[in-house]
Amino acid sequence: MVPEVPDNKPVQIRLNGQDLQVETDLTVADLLADLDIAPEHVVVEVDGEILSAEMQETQVLRSGTQIEIVRFVGGGRA
Repeated sequence: MVPEVPDNKPVQIRLNGQDLQVETDLTVADLLADLDIAPEHVVVEVDGEILSAEMQETQVLRSGTQIEIVRFVGGGRA
């Protein structure tokens, strides 16, 4: 019997409307870190569902995953 070799091919996702290739087994939290985005300043939607901060740590990106990252922006009248 031949041992299984991990599939380390990049995974194709869609991030804010743009195609992107990422590492296999990358979590949403890993993606935010790679993009230098502080998770406390954004809301992340994966395949139409908003993720809690806890889910960002465990949600692994799969081929075809659609992600929207929305940043909080301050403003108002001075």
